[in-house]
Amino acid sequence: MTAASHGSAPTSISTRVTAAASVTTAAGAVRGTAGVAATGHFYAELTIGGSDANQIAGVMNSSAALTNSYPGADANGWSYYLSANQKLTNNTGTSNYQTKEVVGLLLSGGALYGVLDGELCANAYSSLTDTFFLAFGPGTGTGTFTGRINTGQSAFAFDSQGASSWG
Repeated sequence: MTAASHGSAPTSISTRVTAAASVTTAAGAVRGTAGVAATGHFYAELTIGGSDANQIAGVMNSSAALTNSYPGADANGWSYYLSANQKLTNNTGTSNYQTKEVVGLLLSGGALYGVLDGELCANAYSSLTDTFFLAFGPGTGTGTFTGRINTGQSAFAFDSQGASSWG
């Protein structure tokens, strides 16, 4: 997949995209199609773009809402709400990191870590036990978000912590 643009409909996308591909959504979350087990050791990076200040990147399970939603809006998503400097799940945020442009997502042994501009965040989600899909979207659920996804088809910007590529 080289690029996709989605106006008003949320969607699922293939995570097998190049670092140059981008996806735009204006009405909800975008969820990848390649699910991985939380107990594995997987890594992917999202490069954040666009003009919407409410940008969220993370993971969802297959039950997470997509329409007028975002990763972390319900109990089926775990994410980093970039403009609010929060990690977010079940629509509850916890502040403790700085806004970054490149977000790495490391899923390892039941924990989800953010790798923000190369720094591994210690504030991981833990005890995760599902199959997870990469996800991103506007924090408002209705804004516009553009992101670039790299699941290992090209070199990562930062250390993948020895993890396998997500896709």
